[in-house]
Amino acid sequence: MAEASPFEELSSATRKQREWVNRMLVGTEDHEVDGALDHLRHLSEIKATTFMNPQNRLGTSKGDMEKFNQARNQAIEEADFAISDFSEAINFFPTCSQLYLLRGEAFRARAQLSVVAKADYSHSELASSTKTAFLRRALSDVEHVLRFWEPRFVEMLPNKLPMGSIEDLKTIFPKKTEQQIDHLLPRNVYAKAWLQRGNIRADLACYASWKSDFELAQKLSPADPQIYLTFGRWLWRKKEWPEAREKYEEAINNDNLPNEAHDFFAGELQNLKDQQIAYQEELQRNKNACTIL
Repeated sequence: MAEASPFEELSSATRKQREWVNRMLVGTEDHEVDGALDHLRHLSEIKATTFMNPQNRLGTSKGDMEKFNQARNQAIEEADFAISDFSEAINFFPTCSQLYLLRGEAFRARAQLSVVAKADYSHSELASSTKTAFLRRALSDVEHVLRFWEPRFVEMLPNKLPMGSIEDLKTIFPKKTEQQIDHLLPRNVYAKAWLQRGNIRADLACYASWKSDFELAQKLSPADPQIYLTFGRWLWRKKEWPEAREKYEEAINNDNLPNEAHDFFAGELQNLKDQQIAYQEELQRNKNACTIL
């Protein structure tokens, strides 16, 4: 039996590569997007519909704790699968920046799951160190994408900013149109990278300059609602309420954003104002309850 030529070996490897990507990301006709992206979507659904969502009140009973841990373990499984699948995709496509950003987002999501129920104080220190470790891995993926960033790129807006390779993305998604690819994996990788960097560094709470990451992301993609939303929410979480309101009002008055985005920001801004009032009232009640001995 004659040995396969190097060209035939390469062709065979390319076919296997395409088959694997089609199975992992493109999926079948019944499931347009499978694998790693599905895991991230399932993770979001778990966090939104269970006790992982802070809006769903969690008590201290044994049953509530079991529900919390069950949802958390299920979400951790989805995050770990996503990290594994994106890592395998990167092995096949090491030059595709979007895959690093997606894995970074999976690491960040996994970090958010390194929490314990408020009633369980015994593991809080371990959970904190685990969260930090995953956030640093997420930051490493984002920094990998930004390794070729140059400040002069800002001057190249709006039409000459380096974008992710559409050819790389077509290789990963051979059955999709460019429009579908742009929706799935935005080509403005630098805007997404600076957005993720700000998100991660704000969460790490050891970087004073996290705001500048969001500001740069906004310059690179002024019509991306996600940038305004994430920036505004972090300002609110850190109780920088005047700046947070300004960011939400900036989004509401931004004509580049769709009308439904304006309505969403207006509703969320009112919700956050209500939260601020409730927080301040709680502080006052606690202050009045103090007894000086």
